[in-house]
Amino acid sequence: MTNIDSLWGALGIKSESVHRIRLGQGLVGKSTLGFAITIISIAVVAYKTNNEYLLFLIPFFVIGLFVWFFRSIKDFTEKNPELALLEGANLLAWKQIELAAKGVPKPENQQLIENPNPNDLGLPVKEIGE
Repeated sequence: MTNIDSLWGALGIKSESVHRIRLGQGLVGKSTLGFAITIISIAVVAYKTNNEYLLFLIPFFVIGLFVWFFRSIKDFTEKNPELALLEGANLLAWKQIELAAKGVPKPENQQLIENPNPNDLGLPVKEIGE
């Protein structure tokens, strides 16, 4: 663990701040972690290789992978927004609330009413210091 902490220190990042990073519980959070690990491993390969052709192709590969990943995540989240962010007990609670609200009609669009002045309501108004 010391090697990783020294690596963070070399990058100017405190290791404590990295340990506090939390991704979402759903698919997006978990797949983002996997994507980050993939990018880091490709970066290590690029750092260790001396092959000029490989060094030329790696940035295009990483950019293509990046575009594909976020396009697929975007498509999935548009189709399944609750699955993208929740899992397990949180997802079940969400579904229970959704099912419980099925018989409740949607509120109609109405004109917003401005917050009334207490004097207009005929209520006693206390002055500060009374």
